Amino acid sequence: MQKNIVITGGSSGIGEGLAKYFYNKGWRVLTTGRNNAKLSKLAAELPGIYTIVYDSLKNAQENKVIDFIKDEWNGKLDVLVNNAGHVALTPLPEISRDQLEEMYQVHLIAPSLLAAGCVPFLSATKGQIINVSSSHGIKAYAQLSAYGSAKSGLNMLTKIWALELAPLGIRVN
Repeated sequence: MQKNIVITGGSSGIGEGLAKYFYNKGWRVLTTGRNNAKLSKLAAELPGIYTIVYDSLKNAQENKVIDFIKDEWNGKLDVLVNNAGHVALTPLPEISRDQLEEMYQVHLIAPSLLAAGCVPFLSATKGQIINVSSSHGIKAYAQLSAYGSAKSGLNMLTKIWALELAPLGIRVN
């Protein structure tokens, strides 16, 4: 049976590479991104790949992905890759509430809400959540207060979800 994977932030970089890899392995791939032009280019390159414009800074964006899984894949999901994100320099003397909220929304809140919505699908397939982090979440770097603390938080969420979701048969890495 064909496997299904959702990759956020899949219009460039690591996410695009993952989308191409799983597409070439015969998986059904849904990839998301903020840039419709990049998603359209990827869809033209990989006929049959699914794309959704998804901006993790906007509220309720996860609903588009969850609805797609329900409607197009009949609720079947094998892997969720939380990859969307970006870096912002935030030296402490200049840090703002907006910068902090943006980094936490993108790297903590949006992945949490999407993962929560996907738990029933992943439980049914004994699937997996993969959270793409960064060395910045492990090692301290100057001027990256918001990004580094957000990625560190994502690392902790990964550990918590692994413990919490293991009884459901869902692996989290």
